[in-house]
Order: sequence, then C-alpha cells, then structure tokens
Amino acid sequence: MNKVPVTANAARQSRLLEVMVCFTAFAMTAAFNSSLAPSMLVTEHPPGACNTLLMSATSLSASPRPQHFFIAATLSLVSVYLTFSGHGYIILPTSGSWITIIHLPTILAGILGGWWVGAVVGGVFGLSAMVYAAQSDVAVFADVWVSLPPRIVVGLVAGAVFSRSVRWGEHVAVLAAAVAGTLTNTVLVLSAAVWRGYFSADVAINVATKHFVLEVSVAAIGTLLLTLVWRALQVALGKVRQADT
Repeated sequence: MNKVPVTANAARQSRLLEVMVCFTAFAMTAAFNSSLAPSMLVTEHPPGACNTLLMSATSLSASPRPQHFFIAATLSLVSVYLTFSGHGYIILPTSGSWITIIHLPTILAGILGGWWVGAVVGGVFGLSAMVYAAQSDVAVFADVWVSLPPRIVVGLVAGAVFSRSVRWGEHVAVLAAAVAGTLTNTVLVLSAAVWRGYFSADVAINVATKHFVLEVSVAAIGTLLLTLVWRALQVALGKVRQADT
C-alpha cells in the first residue's frame, strides 16, 4: 500500500476538522438557541452546507432534549481530536506499551445522551479511526469491519448498561457502563481482527489480557470524573438561567 502524501494527509485532516467544527457549531446553536454558536467560525470558514445547517439549527431549540445534539457534536469532535492527535493513548513508562482512552468519548456519550447518542459518537470514532489508519498504513484498523461496527456497539452497550443500572445509583451505573463499554471495545475489535485474518487468536488474547485491568480502571475513573464535571456544569448553567429569568 502506498502512503498518502503528507500534504494530502494534512488537507484531509483539515477538512475533517472543519466538518466537525461545523457540526459542533450547529449543535451549540440548536442546544442554546444560537447564543453560544461561534459565528466567527462560520464567516471565516464558510462551507455552504455549514451555513445552511446553522440557519436551520434554531428550529431544533424547541426539542425537549436539545442538549443531546451538543453532547453528540462535542464528544464527536473530542473523539476525532484524540484519534488524529495521538493523545488517545497513555504510554506506560515501565514497559513502553500503552493503554487506550480513545473510546471514552463514545462511552460518555452513551451515558449522557443515551444509546443513540453513543452510537453516533461511536460511528464518528470508527470512521475517523479508519481514515487515520488508512493514512498511516495500518491495515487492520483501516478495515471497516474492524473499526466501525465495534465502535458503534460500544456506544449502544454503554447507554443500555447505564440506563439499566441507574436504579442502583448514578455512580454505580457510570462505572458499570465504563467497564461494559471498554470490554465491548476490546472484545469486538480483537474478534473482528481475528475474523478478518489480521491477528491469530493467541495474539488477540495476549493483547486483550496484557493491560485490560489497568485500561478498565482508567476508563472507569475517567468516565466517572467526566460525568461529575458534566453534572456540575448542568447545575451551574441551570442556576444562571434561573438568575436571568
């Protein structure tokens, strides 16, 4: 496989980021009735479809759950950033290997927005991972069956587990969703890689067990902390709105 030229890589990444910025601006407009939409991004980077999208976004502000659009857009943007920046991995200094946190936005989306928001963000995660892998000549993750369906299912599982576990308390539900989402990501991606002939079963089992406990622990703690931050922001915004009315 021939490598894509660096300039082409940069152009594609820039375009992908532009699309995600447009999506985020659209979601903020829908969620907050355009008061927080970064209009400068639209005027300085004016893709026609983006302007049309933003013009129609205010009609969604009457939705009973407009914040779901904001959650989906923001976490999709974070997922793309983690994929292309390389910050979705924590290097372990003792072994030189790493654990992944790149799936956390998908899990968080399922927790905060429900299964369909988790599926959307998981789809963005899978697509961005495919693009990045294709540019980097990593055949296993450039395969649509390895990268896309498992990541969509991660969001579905996280949302379903959270909704079914919340009766035992939100903190317990968040931890259960984080563990289930991480397990789903590991098992499905490696199983797809074995099925498609990229890994042997022995290699997949070795990869899965090497840092699984540490990866699950990081995912659980990180997801819980991020959920607490989001709830605090919701409370703060609610107080601000009450003060304005």
